[in-house]
Amino acid sequence: MVSANDDEVQALLDGTRDGQPVRGMGYARTAGSQCVVAIVFDRADQFSQSSAELTRLAEQSLPASTATPVPLQRTTLSDGTILDLPGGWTVQPNNGPVSGTGPEGSFDFGLATEVYTPEVAAQLAAPYGARPPLVSSYGDPAREVQELSAQMQIVASPDDIQIIEQTPLPWWTSGPGEMLHLRATIQGIQREGVAEVLTSPSGYGKWMYYYSGVSCEQSGFTQNLPVLMRIWQSWKTDDHVFQERLRQAAESMQATAQIIRGANAFRQDAMERSSMAWDHYVRGTWPIEDQQTHTRYIPQQDVSILVRQLNESEGYDRWRVVPYEQLNR
Repeated sequence: MVSANDDEVQALLDGTRDGQPVRGMGYARTAGSQCVVAIVFDRADQFSQSSAELTRLAEQSLPASTATPVPLQRTTLSDGTILDLPGGWTVQPNNGPVSGTGPEGSFDFGLATEVYTPEVAAQLAAPYGARPPLVSSYGDPAREVQELSAQMQIVASPDDIQIIEQTPLPWWTSGPGEMLHLRATIQGIQREGVAEVLTSPSGYGKWMYYYSGVSCEQSGFTQNLPVLMRIWQSWKTDDHVFQERLRQAAESMQATAQIIRGANAFRQDAMERSSMAWDHYVRGTWPIEDQQTHTRYIPQQDVSILVRQLNESEGYDRWRVVPYEQLNR
């Protein structure tokens, strides 16, 4: 059934879901550039009994009205970011990423950062005594949002974010990517939103985390979501900003690779010294060194006694027992 001016349509649906016959009804309504779609369904043999209640629930979840959408104004920010925004919004650009708050809710677009896997974070913490700022296992965007939001102090605990629904994004082929419907408790306020999370390995036990999303107080989610999605769809970042961020990411990855290579070299060097030390100890072949010529010898007697005798003969501390940390130097 279609309305006279083609702005509203309803249709009965028959299909199969997970091998189970289902029956339902679809509804779509347009107003300008805005479109609202609702689908209700149940098992084919139960839809006649449940359709009235399902339709009532669907009507409650629809936006209050699509006839007079909130007007948006094209805005260009200082870093070249372009957004269509309603009145009363405050926006904070950050050379590509941008955050904003307003009467209808809030958004965070283009937030990207590098994250360490727990294994590599533990390896780096041992020689350098510092834990990387963001650490999470790779491969599950929903769990990563929960863990990293807590580490960024957006929420107090990963449990403060509830994943309502998660849908893979097949067009993102560099790693796991999902569209998430979530609820969160932030500073005691219940909020609801949708987010796009993209991840990609960057090598050496690190991976890239990208987040864009919109949210508002849970009580106004159904009413405000269409406006928030229009803001999201209008977002565009200037190309030169992307190029600069790619350059910075490449430099960061190079520096990280040098740190990890240095840590590996440190461990290999320490292992080699330990192996040499035990070999010398067991065989009784610990070397001594002439500190004037830097020539090393392996004596056939107690090295401490020999070094003392040699230095007494020279009249100064010319000889020494080679220290453990310099065995392979």
